[in-house]
Amino acid sequence: MDTIKAKYGKTQTKRLIVMALSLTAILVFGATMYIYEDVLPSWLLLIVFIFCPVVLFVVFEIHEIGRDDRLTKFEKQYDELRSLINESSYISRTDRNGTIIYVNEQFAERSGYSQSELIGQTHSIVRHPDTPKQFYHTMWRTLIEGKIWRGVVKNRNRLGVTFYVDSTITPIFDSEGEIIEFMSLRYDVTALQNALTSAKEARDAKDRFLATMSHEIRTPLNAILGFVELLRERIKEAELASYLETINRSGHTLLGIINDILDFAKIESGKLEVESRACDLRKDISTTVALFNVAADKKNVLLSEVWSDNFPDCLITDTTRIRQILGNLLSNAIKFTPSGKRVMLCCAFKEETKELEFTVEDEGIGIPESWQRRVFEAFSQVRASDATQQGGTGLGLSISLQLAKILGGTLSVVSEEGKGATFILTVPVLLCQGESPSSAAKKTPASFDGELRHVLVAEDQADNQLLIRLLLEKMNFVVQIVENGKDAVDYYSRESFDIILLDENMPIMSGTKAMLEIRSQEQRWRKKHTPIASLTANAIKGDRERFLKLGFDDYLSKPIIKSELIALLTRLLPN
Repeated sequence: MDTIKAKYGKTQTKRLIVMALSLTAILVFGATMYIYEDVLPSWLLLIVFIFCPVVLFVVFEIHEIGRDDRLTKFEKQYDELRSLINESSYISRTDRNGTIIYVNEQFAERSGYSQSELIGQTHSIVRHPDTPKQFYHTMWRTLIEGKIWRGVVKNRNRLGVTFYVDSTITPIFDSEGEIIEFMSLRYDVTALQNALTSAKEARDAKDRFLATMSHEIRTPLNAILGFVELLRERIKEAELASYLETINRSGHTLLGIINDILDFAKIESGKLEVESRACDLRKDISTTVALFNVAADKKNVLLSEVWSDNFPDCLITDTTRIRQILGNLLSNAIKFTPSGKRVMLCCAFKEETKELEFTVEDEGIGIPESWQRRVFEAFSQVRASDATQQGGTGLGLSISLQLAKILGGTLSVVSEEGKGATFILTVPVLLCQGESPSSAAKKTPASFDGELRHVLVAEDQADNQLLIRLLLEKMNFVVQIVENGKDAVDYYSRESFDIILLDENMPIMSGTKAMLEIRSQEQRWRKKHTPIASLTANAIKGDRERFLKLGFDDYLSKPIIKSELIALLTRLLPN
C-alpha cells in the first residue's frame, strides 16, 4: 500500500511540472508574439499562444486520468487480497528479539488471547510443550541468517487445545540490509494433521494386527509342519505317507496364504524391498518348477520348462521374488488347466536390453477380455465359483504384478476365453562380474558329528519345545530347554553353551531382553562370545533387520524348516 501512495504522490508532482511547463510555454509564446508581431500574422501567434499549452495540458490529464483509473482498480484489488489473506490466515509481526508487535484478529481468536494480551509477549505463549527445543533453535538459526523459514508448528491455545499451523516466517530488512522485524503468515492445518495422525494410527494398528496374526498362526503351524516332517522320515507305508503328504501340503498352503497377506500389506505400505544378489537363477527356478510336479501329475497336466541357449549361469537379481511370481503363475496355470492338457514355462534372456522374459503358457479355461485387467486387482477372481472350486485368496496375481514393478519389470497377460492364457514377465537384471552364485555355497550337513555341542533353547510352547528338541538331538546336539528368557539368563550364568536359540514372545522375560542381559554378562565377566539366534514367529518385514540390529547374531522365522535350521547352525558354529 505504501508503494501505491508513493506512485500517487509522483503523479501529483508530474501534474505540477506539466502546469509549470505550460506557463513557461505561454510566456515564451508571448515574447515571440512581441518580437515577431511585424513578421507573423497576429492570428497565428494567438493560436499558438493559446492552443499549444492547452493541448499539452489536456493530453497529460487524459493520460493521468487513465493512470488514476488503473491505480484505483489496483488499489481495490490490493485491498480485497489483503482482506482475504487477513481473514483466512493468522498474521503476526515480531521485533528482532521475537517480541510480538502485531497480531491480526484471527490469530488472537485462535489462540484464545486478546490482541492486547499477545502484544509484548513471545510466541512461546502458544507453544506446545511437546515440541522439542531443537525445533525452535533450527527455526531461529534460519531466520537470523536472513532466510525464509517454512514448516508445520504444533501450538496450544489458552484452554490447552492443540492446533497446527503451516507457517511461513520472513525477515524484514531496513535500507541498510539489517533485520528489523519478522513477519509470519500461518494457515490452520489442524484438520489435515489430525487426519494424517489418524491414518498413521490406523496403519500402525493394522501392522500390529498382522504381526499378532502372523505370530499366533505360525506358532502352532510350526509344530504341525515340524512333526509332519519328522514322521515322513520314519513312516514308509504308502497309505500313511500319503496322509502325511496331505497334511504337509495343506499346512504349506496355509503358510502361503499367511505370506500372501503379509506381502500384500508390505506392498501397500511401501515396506517391501528388493534384495538383489548373485544367483544361479536357472537352478533356482528349476527347483521351483519341481515343487509343482506333484500337483501337475495329480491332475494329469504335462508341466515342462524350456530355456534359451544364451541364458546366463550367474545373474544379479532378487531370485526369491522372481521365484515367488513364477510360483504364483504356475500354481494358477495348473489349477485352471484341465486333465490331459499342458503348462509350459519358457525362460529367455534378451541380450540387447539385459532383460529376462518368462512366459507361463497354459491350455486352460482362458480369461475373458473384459477381465484381463481386473484379474490383477486384489481379491479378484474371474468367476465367483473359482474361490470355492479352486481355492486361493485372489491376491496372487495382484502381488505378482506389484512385485514385477518393484523389480523394475512388467507382468501382462494374453488370453482368449476357452483357449488358455499366457502370462509374460519381464525383469531387468545385471550380469555377474566375478561374483559367484550364492547357491554354489558349500553344502550344509544333515548332522553335526564329532564333539557334542550344547545348545540352550528358550521356548514357551510345549509342542514347539518337543519339536526343536527332536530336531536338534537328531543332529547330535545336547539340548537344554527353558520356558522363558529369565530362565535362559539363569542357565547361561551357570553353564556354558555353544549356541543359544531364543523365542521372542515369552512370559516373564522376552527373548530380546534375555539376549541383552546375556550380552551384558559377557562384558562384565569377560566371557567368550556365544552366538545367539532369534527363533521366532515374528515374520513381518523388517523383523530380521530389527533383531540383528538389537544384537542377535542371526534370525530364523517360524515355522522352522529343517534345512533352514541346519543352515543357521552352520553359519553360527565354527568348524
